[in-house]
Amino acid sequence: HHAAAANHPLIASELLCAFPSSLGMCNDAGDTAFITAIRAQAPAVIAVLTAVPNASSSRAAAVAKALAIPGAEGLPPLHLSVKIGALRCAELVLGAQPSHANLHTPTIPFPLLVVAASHSDFAEGGARMLLQAGADVTAKDSRGVTAADVAAAAGNASLSRVLHGVAAAAADLAALHVSAL
Repeated sequence: HHAAAANHPLIASELLCAFPSSLGMCNDAGDTAFITAIRAQAPAVIAVLTAVPNASSSRAAAVAKALAIPGAEGLPPLHLSVKIGALRCAELVLGAQPSHANLHTPTIPFPLLVVAASHSDFAEGGARMLLQAGADVTAKDSRGVTAADVAAAAGNASLSRVLHGVAAAAADLAALHVSAL
């Protein structure tokens, strides 16, 4: 955690080699090293943490598990990355776990809903990244609200228009029974 907070990828790598089970461990604040590195906006540390040498299935499983652990804020790494604008970190997390573009639980919202709630300069870039990774633009929260609705409520009309446009295009493709791929 200290290496992640201080943005020291080499030290993080050495510690991870010496203590491979530390990947999913939480510090006193309840954050994994992934969360700590994201808060520090340390993509080089994220790259070290997500690296899976020589197709190690046990390391891949440990990375997948750690990337699903929410931090003290209740958000897993990808969600926190897009919330605070650590988009390079988000790219690395998505590279390691593309399915997390739609990761949600009853207590964790879809990442697209998280970025849509952020009225910031990076919200549109974060939303585009998630959509390119396969985020479901029609996903709804427990109240039936979509990311486009959330963006509009947050005062981000530009992002709301983008999301509505993508949702309309997806609906048109579905009506034609055509795959977007």
